[in-house]
Amino acid sequence: MEPSPANELGIPECLFRARRLDLSLDTCSRPKAPIEAQRQETLAALKPLAASAPDIRVIDAFEVFCGRVLCKPYAPARL
Repeated sequence: MEPSPANELGIPECLFRARRLDLSLDTCSRPKAPIEAQRQETLAALKPLAASAPDIRVIDAFEVFCGRVLCKPYAPARL
């Protein structure tokens, strides 16, 4: 599985804090561009590994968390 978007705040802690303080959950979101750049090194290592063995697959869930501009650490319909 590809790396999911990182969040230096700690996702559960950030979401809990936002809920507790009645803040928007979007306070836990991060800009997409730096996260996208950060994951490129990991992808560069994973893709050749997956290509070398038929039983290894790389699953890209990045777009599930990230829109055009922001990466959200939650699925809006589920919280």
